[in-house]
Amino acid sequence: MGKIRDYMQDPLLSIDADSTVHDAAKFMLDHKVGGLLVKENDDYVGIVTDVDFTRKVVAAGWDPDATKISAIMSHPLVILDSHREMSEAFSCMRQNHVRHILITEKEKIIGMISVRDFANYYNAKYGQGKDPIAEFWNNYDALLVEGIFVTAVERLLKDFRKTLSNSSKTAISMDNREDWGQIAQHAREEGLHDLAEILSLAEN
Repeated sequence: MGKIRDYMQDPLLSIDADSTVHDAAKFMLDHKVGGLLVKENDDYVGIVTDVDFTRKVVAAGWDPDATKISAIMSHPLVILDSHREMSEAFSCMRQNHVRHILITEKEKIIGMISVRDFANYYNAKYGQGKDPIAEFWNNYDALLVEGIFVTAVERLLKDFRKTLSNSSKTAISMDNREDWGQIAQHAREEGLHDLAEILSLAEN
């Protein structure tokens, strides 16, 4: 897979911790981004996303003009080195239940990557179309929820099976309900690298 540094977002956009939710929402709308770093003095202390506005402010009935970003930001920050693989970024998101990860180089924060970036990378790598793989990644946001991820992989296998001949080793492995690692191995042998890669992610 590719390196994180080749797909991360930069420059970083941030907002002061004392800013209100309304200020942050307007800033994100103006800059067409789904997440902002939260800064206190010269340090990044958290991150806030559009999902936070819905779940932590609107659903709770808080006043966006009176609520400070510091009250709803997520922290501590999840960080990965820019030289790591994209697959590690996705696994890290799943393990930490976050949609954004900060990227560092020589211990300095230089960018950010989101689950959307990973989905865009994957579709660009294998091509995007109306097939089981594309359908899987179209639901990228929900894939960070463990139960939904497992269900999505199981549905992918069911839909992908319909595209395979009965003589395919991958198909036989699916029919025999072998574990995902074994199915992935057969998929690689038959050149089904897009399927194999998803199953490898599922095992992490």
